[in-house]
Amino acid sequence: MEDSLWYELYDTNNNSVYYYNPDTEETVWNKPTTIGELLSVVNDLRNGNKPDALKIIQDFESEVYEIIPDNEENVQQNVQEKVQENIQENIQKEQENLVYDSNILSEVQMDGYYQGVPKILQFLGNQLSLLGGANTPGIFQNDGDPNIVNEMTEKLKKGDLNWNATDINVVTTLFFNWLTENQVSNPIIKDEYYDSILNSLENEEALLNIILSMPEPNKKTLAFFIQILQEYVLEEVSNVTGVSLEMIVALFNPYIFSGLKTSQDPDLEAFFFESLILILDTFSILESNN
Repeated sequence: MEDSLWYELYDTNNNSVYYYNPDTEETVWNKPTTIGELLSVVNDLRNGNKPDALKIIQDFESEVYEIIPDNEENVQQNVQEKVQENIQENIQKEQENLVYDSNILSEVQMDGYYQGVPKILQFLGNQLSLLGGANTPGIFQNDGDPNIVNEMTEKLKKGDLNWNATDINVVTTLFFNWLTENQVSNPIIKDEYYDSILNSLENEEALLNIILSMPEPNKKTLAFFIQILQEYVLEEVSNVTGVSLEMIVALFNPYIFSGLKTSQDPDLEAFFFESLILILDTFSILESNN
């Protein structure tokens, strides 16, 4: 870019001059060839004198930059502040996409969607229905095209739900990917419920009471997840898809607990998940207001 502004600075650790562009936030060791204006704050540092330090004050409306004399210690402080500002900006940008992973249990209000259930989970569940998942032989057992999966993943991360899939395998892959992200950052069933759940498997009433005592978003997310799977274990559906209750349990059981808990007791975990599919009244939980 022609006519760009660069600052000439001095790195005391490497005893070398370097160059900083405030417009692009680019830092380079070699003198750029596209310098339009060069403001040097090196002065006589290499001869033992303190330089005029750089402190950039950016007015976002007028885009005015100033050079203010300062000491070497403040130069380093300003550089560190700039680094922290960039880190915070990046964190803020990442948080805008967290509806896909660690913020998936936040409540949302959308027409046709249950409040308290992650909207992406509901969107993918609806896509499975629209594409006739219950009439698809071998459902949940084939991967979607990775290029399309990546493209649709970016849409989901940006909160873009204004599209319909055309490939059931893409949807099931997105479904598994979402569950994986969720398990890492915000498990559907929190770790503190793990022991009490597995200790209550012989008492159906006690088990259901534990589920109902879970935080509202987790309880409703679990109910919606189980509701999706309940359709696929119906005998008339299983006869078409070739996917049995045992296969559903094996495929999805690992995703309801966190990675710290999953597979500590695989047999009991599988029994619990199968019990949920068979006995959980998902509609009552999803329609409840508390």
